[in-house]
Amino acid sequence: MTSTITPENEESVQKLFQAASLENKLVCGLNQCVKALQDFEAPELCFLAADCDKPEYVKLIQAFCKTKNVDLLTFPQRAKLGQFCGLFRMDRDGEIIHSVGCSCALIKVLYLVIY
Repeated sequence: MTSTITPENEESVQKLFQAASLENKLVCGLNQCVKALQDFEAPELCFLAADCDKPEYVKLIQAFCKTKNVDLLTFPQRAKLGQFCGLFRMDRDGEIIHSVGCSCALIKVLYLVIY
């Protein structure tokens, strides 16, 4: 199944990312995601950036998700996906001064309590 993250549900997805990160269930980056998808116990959700610049990466992640029956969600921008994964630096005022894009992220287990 492939769905797209919309601006209306971005806040819910951000809370999901924060909760997964606190529980150490968030995997970011293509190499780590491929390793996690190759594991015996497959993750439950995979996020792929729509603006990923490498078509072979997209095919690889889509194939792994299909064979492992992992839900694949399309994220609109790599930069925003990287921010949701926590790949950014902030200044003293709380403004993001540098962020790193992320083409792929996944959540290992969905047994999270979201507050």
